[in-house]
Amino acid sequence: MPKKNDYSAVILAGGENKRMSGVDKAGLIVNGIPIIQRSIRILKESFSEVLIVTNEKRDYSFEGVVVVKDMIRGVGPLGGIYTGLSHIKNEAGFFVACDMPFLHSELIARLLDQFDREDCDAIVPRHGGDIEPLHAIYRKGLKDSILRSLNNDSGDRSIRNFLKKINVHYLDPGDDPEFQNVFKNINTPEDIGRLYGSCRQDAENN
Repeated sequence: MPKKNDYSAVILAGGENKRMSGVDKAGLIVNGIPIIQRSIRILKESFSEVLIVTNEKRDYSFEGVVVVKDMIRGVGPLGGIYTGLSHIKNEAGFFVACDMPFLHSELIARLLDQFDREDCDAIVPRHGGDIEPLHAIYRKGLKDSILRSLNNDSGDRSIRNFLKKINVHYLDPGDDPEFQNVFKNINTPEDIGRLYGSCRQDAENN
């Protein structure tokens, strides 16, 4: 099992939230606690270092958490990953979007264990036939190749296309009911109703 000090955790909170009319999704209350606070609590169980990558419009302050500004703004999540990799102390980091309220420590442990055993650049979950690059582990050594992609004249800043260029291992969590909600996130106001419905269902099942 990987040790707590071997890896860092990075919460990506630098999006402009255009489809949410600028609402700070990380601050939305789910089951009585802001999403970002719940994420920090869970991440501190597995990581000795937790960072938040944000833009200048957001002001986060949490004990024991390092807040860094996007080094390259306006280039999407790949820029946030570049910023995170440029600041973490360890050789790899677990990166997660700020709008995923159902993080699960057991799934994170599986990703870390797989990364520890594989000779690869990244570990990315593959769930329901799709990949989850914003709930994944990336090696710090990728930052230079990410920067080259961000500066590419083609303007292609897609994480999915970047993953095709590196050595990635995909992990399928399967149909474990514990992980059914892990990859749910908030992109639109309509998602809030769906999200809170999931919260109520989870409470009834527990």
